[in-house]
Amino acid sequence: QANRSFYMTSTISIAPMLDVTDRHWRQFFRMLSAKTKLYTDMHVDNTLLHAKDAIYMITTDMREHPVALQLGGCDPGTMAQAAYFAQGVGNFCEINVNVGCPSPRVSRNLFGARLMKTPDKVREIVSSISRTVTNIPVTVKCRIGCDGDDDYSKLTSFIADVKSGGVNHVIVHARSCILDGLSPAQNRTVPPLKYEMVHSLVRDFPDMTFAINGGITSFEQAEQHLIRGPDGFEDLPPVHSVMIGRMAWHEPWAFRNADSRFFGCNDPGLTRREIIHEFLDYCEQFQQCATTNDINNSNGAPDAKECVPIYVLLRPLQYLLAGCAGGKQFRKTTWELYE
Repeated sequence: QANRSFYMTSTISIAPMLDVTDRHWRQFFRMLSAKTKLYTDMHVDNTLLHAKDAIYMITTDMREHPVALQLGGCDPGTMAQAAYFAQGVGNFCEINVNVGCPSPRVSRNLFGARLMKTPDKVREIVSSISRTVTNIPVTVKCRIGCDGDDDYSKLTSFIADVKSGGVNHVIVHARSCILDGLSPAQNRTVPPLKYEMVHSLVRDFPDMTFAINGGITSFEQAEQHLIRGPDGFEDLPPVHSVMIGRMAWHEPWAFRNADSRFFGCNDPGLTRREIIHEFLDYCEQFQQCATTNDINNSNGAPDAKECVPIYVLLRPLQYLLAGCAGGKQFRKTTWELYE
């Protein structure tokens, strides 16, 4: 029997996902869970510093919180500038540096998972951000290795480097990645999961905290990581938190009881019907604010020329009816609108 009191002090979070965890999806998800920590999709430092719509990109509503910003880039100076700008706009609870994305486009620009090859640079980046943004934690999301090099001693050396830069919390995807030869989707499934390496970090860095990520598709799996080591390595200590990715996108309804299960508090308690109605009200309000140029409203809506199409706003609802009769047709219809 699981120790329920432990879960009340533990946390789960939702992984940054490109074209998924945007401001509209975060509004939708808050109708299912008020406590689960959310992350933005990755924002590139130079984009935040130079894009005309940068403020709109990272404006958050208080209903979205707790929400952390994931930041991508390879220059310590511009990363610090972008973090400072973003924190002033979005009031984030954390700045997370992306050191795990295997996308070819990201890799060509020398950040994401490619940074694991240059731990000194990562240390410079996190140190620069920490000196500039002093009121919230700076964290790192990484893999256990890069290009198949998942030697544990190299992983511990990398963790020691980021720790020396001021990082106390690391989110580790328990797979290595292959930058040349596998697509981003393949890098989420092909390299083998080695959960024991993440649990071993908890043992070897007792003054840090670690979240585990990768291949976690049920709350039962998450709970196991929070109470002991993985199968075959039960003697290893539990991780401090669990980050869930595609499950949150494909099975959002499962999170309707996440707050009571993991945080010991009341769930929002909305039905699917109520969520749909509330989210449609949000979409309508968002568009009304946009068309009236009210960019200072609580939703941070863009001006009229940047009004978000309704099919984009509706995208978060796609998988809400997963498992219900007609759910596939509902998803197909909303996806066709999006395309």
